Amino acid sequence: MRVYQASYTKDSERVKARKWYIDFADHLGRRHRMPGFAEKRATEAIANRLEDLVSLRSAGQQPTPALQVWIEQLPG
Repeated sequence: MRVYQASYTKDSERVKARKWYIDFADHLGRRHRMPGFAEKRATEAIANRLEDLVSLRSAGQQPTPALQVWIEQLPG
């Protein structure tokens, strides 16, 4: 798993994106990239939760009650 700030070229100049991104592999080994927040720490917090979910899914275990509450509060 990796948290990074993407960059792109605009008018021949290298510019960093406002958001941070999360790059991770799911329980099947497929890579996913999803946008996070403008703050790195907030994006890292979500990345840690995603990593916990992937680990639990790989092991065939159920999420902890705290993780279950977090999942239920996520937007659709």
